[in-house]
Amino acid sequence: MCSSDLFALVVRDADDVVADDAWWIEGIGWLELVPDLDIVGGRVLEADGSVRTVGDFLDGDGHLTTPDRGRAATDPGYLAMALKPRCCAAVHSGALVVRGAMLADAATALARQPVPHVQLGAWLAAIAARRARRTLCTPFVTITPAAKTSHLRSEEHTSELQSPCNLVCRL
Repeated sequence: MCSSDLFALVVRDADDVVADDAWWIEGIGWLELVPDLDIVGGRVLEADGSVRTVGDFLDGDGHLTTPDRGRAATDPGYLAMALKPRCCAAVHSGALVVRGAMLADAATALARQPVPHVQLGAWLAAIAARRARRTLCTPFVTITPAAKTSHLRSEEHTSELQSPCNLVCRL
């Protein structure tokens, strides 16, 4: 289907605002630089400029969590990690760059088991993890979701995003 040299851009919602029109160049650069990387996503800011996510991580119970949630976008955080690209368990679905070979593998599973858009970043990241591949979140790609999608990471909806590994165990 797809060669590993090809890349696919996935944008979840046309209403999401990506701060830089050349955001995808950052993602492709990381995929070229790191051979075992399959997915590159960006940080998500709330309308007030606070961080919603700079990559999600699995906590001890297997739930996705964002340690930097609520920080100011300019706050570097612990050891300045919030301002550095880093590997994570899942990324926001608003703007992703996905390695072509990984997307080809995921397309077969996606055809059998449709995934809601809000879970696409976590679902793809879980597939990458099963393939022993990495997911990276870079703060150099900044996404501001449309007002109508700002509820997607609220506390009452986090159960939709828990344990991305469970999303692929039925494959």
